[in-house]
Amino acid sequence: MAKKCFWALSSNTNLHLHFSLTDARSLCYQFNITSKGQPWCKTQGQFNGNTFLNDTCDSEKFELISIQEMKVNERQAWYEQRDTLKYVLEELKKILLDVKLEMTTARGPLSLQVIMMCKQESSGRKSALWEFRLDRQKFLLFDATTESWIWEHPQSGPLRKALDGDRKLLVTISLGDCVHWLQQVSETQGEVLDSKGNCAERKLH
Repeated sequence: MAKKCFWALSSNTNLHLHFSLTDARSLCYQFNITSKGQPWCKTQGQFNGNTFLNDTCDSEKFELISIQEMKVNERQAWYEQRDTLKYVLEELKKILLDVKLEMTTARGPLSLQVIMMCKQESSGRKSALWEFRLDRQKFLLFDATTESWIWEHPQSGPLRKALDGDRKLLVTISLGDCVHWLQQVSETQGEVLDSKGNCAERKLH
């Protein structure tokens, strides 16, 4: 069974309320990267809480799910995301390897879990968040709208150091590409995918 995107509750109440709005449409991407093994990465995408794609680094095509009613040209819009997502995964793998070198306690394989979420309200206001986990433990939460870290684990130093140089990339991908993809699917899908919740209300096990 596909896992649902989630967004961890932040100590910033206003931020949590903003990302829990029901009149907003959302895209959510989960990336799982390992420092050893094959496949070394996996991607899952969700639209309004419904999984629409699964992908691994060694696959030739996206596995599209629950969008069987899409026309050929509409499905192509999803396939065009592949190059950007592959670039993000390559950058995340570099970051994971840098972090592994910095963390003297990480003797075995290390894994990085990342969630990127973007939303656009009916008013047109857009927002985006990133969450970063090491071995499934939450380490960092980044608000792309303010370009700031809004939650940090006490031992997040090496990961934050590796990511600080990529802040602009995080903002561009989430508030630029992700919102653009969200607008595309919102225009073409209508009610093909019924909303069954949003990323802020789901939990990844």
